[in-house]
Amino acid sequence: MTAFHLARLVGISLDCPDPQRLADFYLGLLGGRQLWAKDSSVAIEVPGAVLVAQQVDGHVPPD
Repeated sequence: MTAFHLARLVGISLDCPDPQRLADFYLGLLGGRQLWAKDSSVAIEVPGAVLVAQQVDGHVPPD
C-alpha cells in the first residue's frame, strides 16, 4: 500500500496591529523559532507550519 498526502499546509498569515507581540505570543504557546522580523511582519517556524504576523493599518480584532 502506498501512502500519499493530498495537501500540506505550509504557511499561515495573521493580520494584526503589532506583529512582534503576536509572534511572541505564538512562540510562547507553540515553541519554534523566529525566522525574520521587519516593522511590518514577523515570521516564526512552528512544528508543521510557518506563521507570518503582518501589520494591517486600522486592523480591528473580531468581537
